[in-house]
Amino acid sequence: MTTVGTTRQHFYVTNAAQPRPSNTHPEMCSTQTFQPRPCGVKLSWETKHIWSRALRHGEELEGFRAETLYWDLTHIIYIGFGRDLLGSAIGELLIEGLLPPEGTEAAALRAWWLGFTQWCKQNRICAPPGTLTLSGIGWGQGKTEYPELLTRFKASAVKVMIAYIAVYTDRVCTGSMHSRVRTTCCWALAEFCFVLDGASLILKPCEVRRARRAGSLFLCSYQYMSAEALRNQIRLWKIKPKMHYFCHVLDSLGDLPNPRHVECFTDESYLGKVKALGQKCHGATISKRILQRYIIYLAIRWHTSRQQMPLTGP
Repeated sequence: MTTVGTTRQHFYVTNAAQPRPSNTHPEMCSTQTFQPRPCGVKLSWETKHIWSRALRHGEELEGFRAETLYWDLTHIIYIGFGRDLLGSAIGELLIEGLLPPEGTEAAALRAWWLGFTQWCKQNRICAPPGTLTLSGIGWGQGKTEYPELLTRFKASAVKVMIAYIAVYTDRVCTGSMHSRVRTTCCWALAEFCFVLDGASLILKPCEVRRARRAGSLFLCSYQYMSAEALRNQIRLWKIKPKMHYFCHVLDSLGDLPNPRHVECFTDESYLGKVKALGQKCHGATISKRILQRYIIYLAIRWHTSRQQMPLTGP
């Protein structure tokens, strides 16, 4: 009888040699929009069925809400271990000299960032503002800390960078076992995000299997990279507790609504915009001015959107 451990080991062994399944490709993460398909009325009864199954153990508890069962991918992946993945992957590429050859590490990283912004432009993706420096990934002179993307890179920026690092590691893959596993690790996380982004509120069985396979492959390959770094005494590929949360996300994919639709992505974005408006207001009148500025902000957005709408009529 096959155990879970041997099954995950089979995923790792078979995919390390072939980082990309025949029906998927990291480029798909860049050419598709990050908007899910609209959920139709036909799924309403399925939604009720899923919620009734999820609530059966806690519906009698005082103060229980369905939201307590949902997993927030924004804090688990994009502003969680996603920053560690990017920091370690970019740092290792610097060590191996697989970034654009520019003489110094700082210049190579700037050239890599320029290629990233050009890739975003080609695929009509909004590139993160600013640039990426060595300090931006915690890459100091002594290499005494684990590299991690700084918190100034928000969830939306991390999400786009995860898609690009999957493309880039595949492009510079040397063919060695280590390089193939690194490519597999980056691709698997991008594939997981891609599947959930393209799915509706209720995941189909094929989507659940595909997402679980990609998520399990990511965890196994990341653990392999972390173990190698530990043996070589290099501070890379740090494992964090949120990866344990990610295991629970994979287990509950078939029992709960699509995590993509219940995450705090839009909430965090809204709070960031409100904070930016509030920082420009005087402290004595902030409660009033922030609302006025927000109304002006919405008016400009709606006016711009209306101007960009195609004209219809005879």
